[in-house]
Amino acid sequence: WPCFVKTGLAGIVAGSLTITGVDIANKNAALFAGAYTASEAAFKEYREKLEDCSSRIEAISGISSSSASILKETSTLLKYMIDHPGKIAKRLETFRANINSMATWAIDMKDQPLQMDKIFVYSPDMKTPKVGGGFFKQMFYRLQLLVNSFFGSSTSISGTTSGSDGETIRVWISTSDITTTGASSGRDQAIILKKLIDESFTTKTGINVEVSLIGSSDTLVQAVLAGEGPDAALFTSVNTPVNLAMRGMLLDLSQFDGYEKVLEEFTQSASAPFWYKDKLYAFPETQNFNMIFYRTDIYEDLGLEVPKTWDEFYEQIVTLSNYNYMVGVPQNQNTFETFLYQSGTTFYTPDLTKSTFDTPEALTAFNNWTDLYTKYSLSLAFDFFNRFRSGEMAMGIMPYNQVNYLYSAAPELDGRWAMACLPGTVKDDGTIDNTETSSSTGCIGLADTKHPEATYEFLKWWVSAETQADFGTQAEQSLGIAARYGTANTIAFEKIAWSTEQAAVLRAQRDVTVGIEQIPGNYYIARNLSFAFRAVVYNKANSRETLNKYNIEINKELERKQEEFNY
Repeated sequence: WPCFVKTGLAGIVAGSLTITGVDIANKNAALFAGAYTASEAAFKEYREKLEDCSSRIEAISGISSSSASILKETSTLLKYMIDHPGKIAKRLETFRANINSMATWAIDMKDQPLQMDKIFVYSPDMKTPKVGGGFFKQMFYRLQLLVNSFFGSSTSISGTTSGSDGETIRVWISTSDITTTGASSGRDQAIILKKLIDESFTTKTGINVEVSLIGSSDTLVQAVLAGEGPDAALFTSVNTPVNLAMRGMLLDLSQFDGYEKVLEEFTQSASAPFWYKDKLYAFPETQNFNMIFYRTDIYEDLGLEVPKTWDEFYEQIVTLSNYNYMVGVPQNQNTFETFLYQSGTTFYTPDLTKSTFDTPEALTAFNNWTDLYTKYSLSLAFDFFNRFRSGEMAMGIMPYNQVNYLYSAAPELDGRWAMACLPGTVKDDGTIDNTETSSSTGCIGLADTKHPEATYEFLKWWVSAETQADFGTQAEQSLGIAARYGTANTIAFEKIAWSTEQAAVLRAQRDVTVGIEQIPGNYYIARNLSFAFRAVVYNKANSRETLNKYNIEINKELERKQEEFNY
């Protein structure tokens, strides 16, 4: 079966199956949009191709393969739609889900490695070597696994050491913050990091590093407050460093020589959330921000160009809606922040003690945010990836790491989509302001570490251009494009395998991003902005009164927290 996958199935997938996936996913995107009616002949053609692929797989493998069940399932569904054309509309959701599953199956089959336990080389006159162990050998092996399970650690990452008797620091990596940080940092990435540490850090500095995995930044906070934290932590969410720093738990990185030179490789927006009382408590690792994603094939068919201003964006919402296409804008706070900063207003007053939501600019930004869902009727919740893939959603604003998913899980869209900078606000001098806010992950050192100098050296090494580029390259080579690393280091970014067009547009948007400072009580802002948004969108409350009401609550909490932490 593995040999077949690497040879026979590769040809099938590259041929009829890929044609089927592309044609159905894209031609019927128009069907979903109400602009195309699939003929009975086309359905029969695609059904025959799926049955042919399934039959060839079973013929080569010699059994009825469950791995190709999605082909049979889709074929059966097509037969039902042929026999009952009046019920096609009720089966569109299932049909679309099957297309997504089939495309994912094709990717898995093409990328499936050939796995072998042993290779025997012997002459034809020799007896075939015995394969597998006996009963007692297997029992002994399983007993070893059981015993080792009591002594091994499921969280620590092993690796070679330099044999040095020097300092040893403990480093924790958060693994389940991807939904909030956008950074993928699981066991595979930790193994790659450990290899880099052994090869280029420990051997040069003599400092040994123990790498362990933890669930999330919340776990880190709890451990640190309990006095059980590590010496350093990586991939912490944007609010974690200052949250710990205001409690005196973190190492001030600005007290060490050379920290200014380290920050030269990053934009100001990447490090802005990690300053507190003029002290730096984290180095930036990754940086994420939004981009426009649009289907170039649909735009070409409709004769449209990607919008450069919000006025053009609003016009395209109407135009695309007239053709039954969707536009997606997440209802999160980042959209409000974009409108706010493009108006020339900041999140806080200059002394960073109060919010600016009582200003006319903030009210306009809030109205622009809510109008997307009340006036233009955009969906409050949507599956961008699947709707964009099927062609139902022609344009959307999403974090730029969405590129990873599109490349790895939707190869049939290759050449049919592109990225562009966010819409901007036209200024008095005619220029367009595309400012938006970004989010970063940071690496921190703990204040109670017994090896502050060694911890700082490790953090400085980790965020350096060379290490960040090596880590990003090895992660993508080992795990595929889905693991492409969104480094915040501007020099390392140039070494990531972006296309020329993508690198240029990402660079242009990154250069106009801003980072929002973290202050005591800022958690209350997101909570109350969400309350205000829902009151206006769901309950049709007055936007001015609602924003003013929750702004008062926000500033009360900010004042209370600032007194608590002597801010």
